[in-house]
Amino acid sequence: MIRPVILLSVLLLLGLAGDERVRDDRYFTVEGRPTPLGYQVLANAGLVPVSGLPIVYPQPVLEKGRINRCVQFRARVADDGQTERIAVLFAYPDDLLNSAVASSVSTWRFEPPSGKSARSFMQTVVFQADNSPASQAELDAHCRPPKIVRLLRELPDEPLISESPPYPTTLARQRRPGCVHLRFAITPDGLADDYEVVAADPPELAAPVAGALNLWRFPPAATPRQGAVAYQYQLDPAAVPAPDCGLPAAADAAPPAKTPENPS
Repeated sequence: MIRPVILLSVLLLLGLAGDERVRDDRYFTVEGRPTPLGYQVLANAGLVPVSGLPIVYPQPVLEKGRINRCVQFRARVADDGQTERIAVLFAYPDDLLNSAVASSVSTWRFEPPSGKSARSFMQTVVFQADNSPASQAELDAHCRPPKIVRLLRELPDEPLISESPPYPTTLARQRRPGCVHLRFAITPDGLADDYEVVAADPPELAAPVAGALNLWRFPPAATPRQGAVAYQYQLDPAAVPAPDCGLPAAADAAPPAKTPENPS
């Protein structure tokens, strides 16, 4: 009996818009046949697991059809190199691969981080149905992560802990850009509280930002303080400009900070 040849290709794209591609076949396997192709878009160049279970494309999902799929997730490397705080940010065209991706990523182990900037990372796992131009065009159109084109932070102190908000899946699937601007209070013990939505277009962007601020921690202080954050997102470079929510013009604004969602 001749065993079927399983075609498995994993590409690591170093940077969201870079052209350098490095083959790495360690972190994908696929159940069943025919086998989709898989590759990762790696936001933090060089942050590659040293051990852990591969991402498995489940056979029941494959039986639903040989179609393009992608899952974007964010995670954090703990002090001992273990992966923690895994959150799926976006999935196309459905959520059928989310649990499989999260389960495998939870087993990944990294070299212990040497600095704060290496602790968080974001990856987009893409399974490509075939090598046709139409298939690649679909992935380019639907699986490109949202990019923060402008970021405003008006803070009295640098946060000790901060998280970037996820982009709502519904808006990402619609490839709809947007912006959001929130003001908030900072309690004496360093918690974000009492949010005020200054602007949000579309309105669905406000809740993820408030949820991310719940995780922020600031240095304690004797009195309450005030802060504000604003994000402007663009999903497709050739699309219409994103709404600006009254933010300063690009020439007047500070450059976007480096974050897991915006690494360059």
